[in-house]
Amino acid sequence: MSQRLELTDKVQRIESIEQKFGISIQSIYALWTLDEYRQQLMVNFDVLSGGAGLPDSISLVASVYNGKNQLIQTSQEFLDDETFVGFQSVSIIMFDVMEAPALIRVTPQAI
Repeated sequence: MSQRLELTDKVQRIESIEQKFGISIQSIYALWTLDEYRQQLMVNFDVLSGGAGLPDSISLVASVYNGKNQLIQTSQEFLDDETFVGFQSVSIIMFDVMEAPALIRVTPQAI
């Protein structure tokens, strides 16, 4: 049996952390897929900065929690301060996510 659930309403941003890094995470879309071939979570979003770039390279981390508020998986993508021009679309895909997440946090982190 195949399942596809849009989980965008389960995504949480922490704006105070975004402000610390001078970015804003926008246009978020999250989709969990379970079928005979995969058990995956895809989180897409745009990263915008108030200025033209980033002062330092950062990572964007997606943390996935189950219904018991247990952290079950994380993944990250990197933004390079030398190539970031104020806007970048990001897609984070996590495999082997066996159950639909109850919460997905997307936060920037220092490298």
